Amino acid sequence: MFQPDLVFCIHRQRFGEKFLSKFGTPKIAWWTEPDPDREALIKFAQPFDLDLSCDSQISTYLNKYGIRSEYQSHVDDPSTFYPLQNQKITTDILFFGNWSPWGEKVLFSAYQVTKNIGLYGRSSEKKVSLLSKEVLKAIYKGNKILGSNLNIAIKQSHLVLNAQRLKGKSNGLDTRFFDVLACRKLLITDAPKDIKTTLLMARKYLYMTIKFN
Repeated sequence: MFQPDLVFCIHRQRFGEKFLSKFGTPKIAWWTEPDPDREALIKFAQPFDLDLSCDSQISTYLNKYGIRSEYQSHVDDPSTFYPLQNQKITTDILFFGNWSPWGEKVLFSAYQVTKNIGLYGRSSEKKVSLLSKEVLKAIYKGNKILGSNLNIAIKQSHLVLNAQRLKGKSNGLDTRFFDVLACRKLLITDAPKDIKTTLLMARKYLYMTIKFN
């Protein structure tokens, strides 16, 4: 039977606890979803030797129950998201991501400021109700945009607008924070609690890099 040196699991809800029990090697999990059912998360985290989360509050919560957990933010991929030269600005505001009620309110407010919006989002075409069908048709660009195409779209926009999926709840930082800044563009967002935590980690990493190099 295959015996790996390490099991690393990026998971959401159930992932196959019985399968994990077959391995005696160290097991690390990384939870990347927003504000889950905390009681259920205890059960999901228990099979692992270390549970990582993109939400520092989840890690604090699990530690109280004797489950070893640490904060691990998302990062950007520098081979995909990087500054581009000589890109003409074609969009005032870029808004992308899955539809949410809070996100739609932010989008509606943005439309009162400028009509030149590029919208990408799963379910947005069906669920957006605050904007007319004619308006939605004019700004909706597609179900999703990824990789190099997203890098170009970010660079061709004056700014990227972000709204956390669950307003008022802890979400951690989504990948937008890292991708947009890697492109050296402006991100306007509501304020997730882990902004300060991530900045402190980045400063510590920068200090260690300078010190050892």
